[in-house]
Amino acid sequence: MALIIAGISHKTAPVTIRERYAFPESEPESPLRTLWSAGGCDEAMIVSTCNRVEVLAVSKSGDGLTDCVRKWFADAYGEDPRKMEPYLYLHCEQEAIQHIFRVASSLDSMIVGEPQILGQIKEAYRVAADLGTAGPLINRLMQKAFSVAKRVRTDTGVAEAAVSVSSVAVQLAERIFDTLEGKAVVLLGAGEMIETAARILRDAGTGRLMVLNRTLERAHTLAGEVGGEAASLDSLAELLPMGDIVLSSVANSPGLVTVQLVRKALSKRGNRAMFIIDIAVPRNVEPAVNDLDEVYLYNLDDLAGLAEANTRSRAEEARKAEAIVGAEAEAFHHSLGGLEAVPTISKLTRWGDNIREAELEKALAALGDIPAENREVIEKLANSIVRKLLHTPVTRMKKESESGKGAEVESWVKDLFDLDEDT
Repeated sequence: MALIIAGISHKTAPVTIRERYAFPESEPESPLRTLWSAGGCDEAMIVSTCNRVEVLAVSKSGDGLTDCVRKWFADAYGEDPRKMEPYLYLHCEQEAIQHIFRVASSLDSMIVGEPQILGQIKEAYRVAADLGTAGPLINRLMQKAFSVAKRVRTDTGVAEAAVSVSSVAVQLAERIFDTLEGKAVVLLGAGEMIETAARILRDAGTGRLMVLNRTLERAHTLAGEVGGEAASLDSLAELLPMGDIVLSSVANSPGLVTVQLVRKALSKRGNRAMFIIDIAVPRNVEPAVNDLDEVYLYNLDDLAGLAEANTRSRAEEARKAEAIVGAEAEAFHHSLGGLEAVPTISKLTRWGDNIREAELEKALAALGDIPAENREVIEKLANSIVRKLLHTPVTRMKKESESGKGAEVESWVKDLFDLDEDT
């Protein structure tokens, strides 16, 4: 059985590349359906966030699995495989297990310890489970990943005073303006990152706070929670000039904020400075906006410096967390060997149950009408004898499979008990 993870992330590709690989949040099932329909995978799951797109894939035979996933990456984005190769990473078997444990534990995030990634992985797993592409191995791996993430947060301080992309963006705004008190804020979007930023900005004493969103109801909900105002994205041209600080995270809206739009906003502001932070992938703000005077434009990659400082401050706790993840990954990979023996163990168990049921039926028929308590004793006796007879071969198969030597023992068991495919 082969297990791989292939993907791109903030560690291998700049935002200019990542935004080309971002999937629409409104259709989380679509890329997984495409991958699944191409064949080559017995199990699959896709994790897609603003900082990574990863495919977790399993194949019973292992034949062509890597090629299948690489081709999907190229086809999904209409790219020449040679152009995307420099940005694509691949992890196999234990390395893949360790990688997903690190991602779930927020050790591979731009901001180590941020809490959002675990929820994003859980959502990706839910999508795979609903579509039926998550099988026994992914199910088992995900449950363990969630457990490891919980242990990392409990046993280390890596998540203490946890920060997020949104909070780092606000820190950057504080550096630009010295103080945020009284500053007017325009928030584009109403998702989780904007919600986090809105609360931080409110607590920092900002002035007027405007939430613009496609779904006006969601904008009203968030605005009500943070004491702000709600409006539709259709009001962008009208309200953008009000913003000393503009924070944007609108899904699937590349080029939402154009050079022309910002130039007009600056004119209406009397060319007072604007601080714009674009944390969307694909980017909402045209890069050329940064060339305008009195505009300070930052994107996700620009926040990496502050994120790196956060990582250094948690270096010791991160080392503890890495040790936990490494040990858990090794133990999990070792345990996977036992999965190879599961089909043979199931056949052997069915073989024993079939004999038990047949012989039990004969014995009870011969005894005729007997008290229920006597029947129960006989049934328990028959079940106990079969389980004890099978205990040694089952235990031996599990042990040898975990050590990587199960094939020979399984072959002996199949021959000894005549376990053909129809058993």
